Amino acid sequence: MAAQEAEHIHVAIDVKPGEFPNVINLKSHGVVPVALFGSATFSVRNVKLDTVGLHAIGREGEAVPPARFVFAFVNCDRYLDILFFFRTQSLPLTTADTAVCLHGDLKVPVDGLSHWCGEDTVIVKKK
Repeated sequence: MAAQEAEHIHVAIDVKPGEFPNVINLKSHGVVPVALFGSATFSVRNVKLDTVGLHAIGREGEAVPPARFVFAFVNCDRYLDILFFFRTQSLPLTTADTAVCLHGDLKVPVDGLSHWCGEDTVIVKKK
């Protein structure tokens, strides 16, 4: 089910946690970390990890999966988070993109919803 077609749970994410602005250099051969934050109403343990993807806003069909992930306490709020790592060279981004969406499905629906999505701003460079 595509993100734009489904009602979804809005979640908090952070591209490159601890940095602002979130600059992505498409020439980099590294990875871009993206944190998915757990909360009192959203447990990251309920995330179907094989459904997670990242894409530019408006281009849902171009989502790429993470290269790897780790469960961690990223924002020190006592709720478990997931830190996803996306290969920079595989990101479907252009220098015109200003925001990305991290999305996926849940193992068990919450309030009848089984899809979640979070957005964050980015500055995409190619140098």
